[in-house]
Amino acid sequence: MSQNVEFSPGHDKGGTPLVRAEGLRVTYGLTRALDGVDLTVERGDSIAIIGSSGSGKSTLLHCLSGLVAPSEGRVLCSGRDVNVMSDSERSSLRRQRFGFVFQFGQLVPELTAMENVSLNMRLNGVGRRPAEESARSWLRDLGVEELARRRPGEMSGGQQQRVAVARALAPGPDIIFADEPTGALDTANGELVLDLLIQQVSIRRCALVVVTHDDKVAAYAEREVVLRDGRVVPSATGAPR
Repeated sequence: MSQNVEFSPGHDKGGTPLVRAEGLRVTYGLTRALDGVDLTVERGDSIAIIGSSGSGKSTLLHCLSGLVAPSEGRVLCSGRDVNVMSDSERSSLRRQRFGFVFQFGQLVPELTAMENVSLNMRLNGVGRRPAEESARSWLRDLGVEELARRRPGEMSGGQQQRVAVARALAPGPDIIFADEPTGALDTANGELVLDLLIQQVSIRRCALVVVTHDDKVAAYAEREVVLRDGRVVPSATGAPR
């Protein structure tokens, strides 16, 4: 298993949740994407946010990760309000403590797979050689080491997605945010990615928040958050999880 490069990111205070959302509301014109959502993410959590298309799943993920500011409510990261941070503080937070896996990879097209995976480590002050060694190890774990010198345009969609997962994991984030992480993958590679994500939660005591409409993906998480029309509703078991 890959070893994460140490770069001394900030850590949560004892007993303070990694992320806590309080009363989140997000409005786009006349449409309310989120309507009073509360959610706490602790170290060691694996959470699946599920719901139909338009339920607010991705909006909630983007608020939790500081990519979208809520119209009302707040998101606290280790006790600090993300949306009163400066732009540079939020950028540093996302670069050092958060890992992102988007639905369609969103790799930097001009960079090779190796450069994409090592980019955040380099920005965090890790030297080129240790960053590339870590990147290569993660690419190997995800079965795409042979693509290390290729750019995204030379890869299939599934290969790009596995490189994107390596990019998210390589810096050793406190929280991994994943939006439909297996959408571009076949069954075997989807299981490989999910096993690796859950394994990191167990080994490193980080947290995983995954958005999905796939019950098989949601089953990997220990906890479900079901959204309907921007609100958290009871899960299929009849009680919130």
